[in-house]
Amino acid sequence: MRAILTTVVAALVIGERVELWHLALVGVVFGTVDAVFLPAINTLVPRLVPAERLAAANATLQGTGQLVGTIGPAVAGLAVAAVGVGAAFAVDAASFAVAALMLWFVRGGATPSRASKDPGTPRGAPTEAAPPPATQTIRASLVEGGRVVLGDPVMRSIVVLSTAANLAFTGATVVGLPWLALVRFGADAAALGLLFAAFGAGSLAGVVAAGSLPHPRRFGSIVLAFVLIMGIGLGAIGLAPSLAVAGVILLGIGALNGWVNIVVIAWVQARTDPVMLGRTMSFLMLGSVVAAPLSLAIAAVIVDTNATALFLAAGLLVIASAAVALTSGLHKRMV
Repeated sequence: MRAILTTVVAALVIGERVELWHLALVGVVFGTVDAVFLPAINTLVPRLVPAERLAAANATLQGTGQLVGTIGPAVAGLAVAAVGVGAAFAVDAASFAVAALMLWFVRGGATPSRASKDPGTPRGAPTEAAPPPATQTIRASLVEGGRVVLGDPVMRSIVVLSTAANLAFTGATVVGLPWLALVRFGADAAALGLLFAAFGAGSLAGVVAAGSLPHPRRFGSIVLAFVLIMGIGLGAIGLAPSLAVAGVILLGIGALNGWVNIVVIAWVQARTDPVMLGRTMSFLMLGSVVAAPLSLAIAAVIVDTNATALFLAAGLLVIASAAVALTSGLHKRMV
């Protein structure tokens, strides 16, 4: 679906027929596809590797994406400047087609053992086998997933933290960074691509670290500390005196973000009943699905008034959400 949609956009741009409503419609369908794809891909990983290898497996999966994502924005910026937007979208469509082909070759994957809901259970410890899931309607599955996730204080806090982070980061990066590069600093598309590449390079470093280093002591405290630092860095981007400084900050934020994403997803996968894993991951990512369009709309209004305020407000939101999680004792429950 992504390949088809992006091909349509490429054709509209090349044919000089693209209109704003076309992009809005594609965005709606793209968001719907993402809402299904992201929980599914994170449910697949625990079926292919044992619990003690989840961090490394997720790091491999996301690390390859980050590696290409580091190069991609810079190449895209150069491609747009050299051959135009339409050709860049055509290459993007081809990349989605290749990804679909690779997923088609994924076969097998045993149902993992039932993960204990006790956060104190050692990682990788043997657990009882999960019974095959009963046939349910989609509505019943969603209700059950909501009951399980929202009834767990740890998962509830993680969902809130994830939602706040996505609300803060999405608009600030997708809307705020292009404004800073193109309006405040008078740069071009290539420079904007390098900014996104800096974030991608940092994320790649964080992903590699998450997949290579052992599970740390005081895991929850480290996660919340990194989230706090990311909030401070996000606010600082709005005060950056140059694109180079903004790029350095994005490099650091990306590294922390890459590490946090991998270790938290692996931790959730390891402690969740595999029968409920798809629904759990859906609710965990619900925050990003709901927060992203709202964040973009708010950022679009704020950025033309005061771009610095956009980044400062986003940073304060991340800091506040981490502080609330800290006061609720989330760091003590994440071990």
